[in-house]
Amino acid sequence: MQRSILAFAIAAAILAMAAPVSTGQRAASSVRPTTAKRTVKPAPSLVQKELQRNLVLADSLRGRLPAGTDLYAAAGGFRRLELFVATVAIAFTAAICLAVASQTVLKKAKA
Repeated sequence: MQRSILAFAIAAAILAMAAPVSTGQRAASSVRPTTAKRTVKPAPSLVQKELQRNLVLADSLRGRLPAGTDLYAAAGGFRRLELFVATVAIAFTAAICLAVASQTVLKKAKA
């Protein structure tokens, strides 16, 4: 008796899966897969790559930056590591904002 009930339940499940849905709902097989939105990160600059490799330099520069400043984000606009190190040193010794020092150094470097 139990085998016949089990066989009936399996047959009913197979038929239920194969039958089209008539209540206006979509069948499970016709649902389109959603594609996840990918966020594209910009490639790290040469200065950022060098700081990732040279951890001693990165740690010493991190100590000269204001609290909460991301070292790699701050190094993003620089093309040469020497300019970034000099900018951090200027901002630290002159007690000026790193953003102001960065803008000044980058303007001079482009000229």
